[in-house]
Amino acid sequence: MSIKINFRLLILLLGTFSFFSCYAHSKAAKSIKNNDIKQLEDIKGTISQSVNTEFTKRLSSFGDSLIKSLNEKNLYYEQLLSELNDKISLLEEKINYIDSSNSKIYLSLISIEDNINMLSTTYNEIAQISYTSDIKDIPPITDEDFKDKYIESLALYQNGEWEKSLEGFKYLLTIGANNDLLDNCQYWLGEIYYKLKKYHFAIEEFKKVFLYTDSNKIDDALYKLSKSYSHLGDEINSNKVLVELVENHHDSEYVKKAKELLK
Repeated sequence: MSIKINFRLLILLLGTFSFFSCYAHSKAAKSIKNNDIKQLEDIKGTISQSVNTEFTKRLSSFGDSLIKSLNEKNLYYEQLLSELNDKISLLEEKINYIDSSNSKIYLSLISIEDNINMLSTTYNEIAQISYTSDIKDIPPITDEDFKDKYIESLALYQNGEWEKSLEGFKYLLTIGANNDLLDNCQYWLGEIYYKLKKYHFAIEEFKKVFLYTDSNKIDDALYKLSKSYSHLGDEINSNKVLVELVENHHDSEYVKKAKELLK
């Protein structure tokens, strides 16, 4: 009886020990597991922080490199644009110079043509006067003397002796009354002042031609009046005279030139 009780007690003790032993082992295992998880989380945090730091560095480095590359390209294109603008400006200057040169050449050609026309006109007038005798109401000198003086003055103009030519035409205008050549004399006064580059005087003399309403020199006077204004820099009045020439003298040889100058 006593032995049986002790055996049961032994079994109970062994069971109790086994229980506490398992409990302690389970608790220890749980503690170990918790420590491992914490260490893993710490490692994970460290790795994550390291990765984020490296990624940030690389991203920053890439961004700096990209910005540097864009700035270099931007500088390159700015330089290229500046060079293109310089070339465009140079081309514009050349074009303006060519236009200016062409304009000067054109005006020179017109001037040469005008001189040729003037010489032709003077020769024609000399020829006509030499073979006609339509001068009426003779002033203090005879009609033949008047024609001779006119031809002489016109020849002086042709030879470039403008001062002497000027004196001759002024003399004829002074003694003339109703002579058919008075408007021509008046016109040649304007031409001589124009040749002498006394454009203000030329303007006044050309305007007097318009007083002779039946004059065959009105379109000539208009054309040279315009050029006189132009030489003085008065393009407004110059163009007004050209417009009058184009609108009122359709058959004039100067209409084509006037249209070109108005452009």
